[in-house]
Amino acid sequence: SPVPAQLRAATPHAGGVPDSGRALADRKSALGTPATLREQGLDEASFLRDLDTIAEKSLMGATKFNPVSMDMENMRQLLRTVYYGN
Repeated sequence: SPVPAQLRAATPHAGGVPDSGRALADRKSALGTPATLREQGLDEASFLRDLDTIAEKSLMGATKFNPVSMDMENMRQLLRTVYYGN
């Protein structure tokens, strides 16, 4: 699919994105997509109750090949960031 003019203007080099995280955040904002699980409506009590279970199950998947070592505490922190935002 063609690259939208707005995104093309923000990424002048051959289809690359200088800051992919920023580009994604800008795109989500433009589309009105919630930025966090909390904004999507997941209640905090449920998130905190299930945090360890979600972290444990997440470590069973593709994180084994992640260049950043993922242990329970790293995964909890990642999940907190996904829930609360930066």
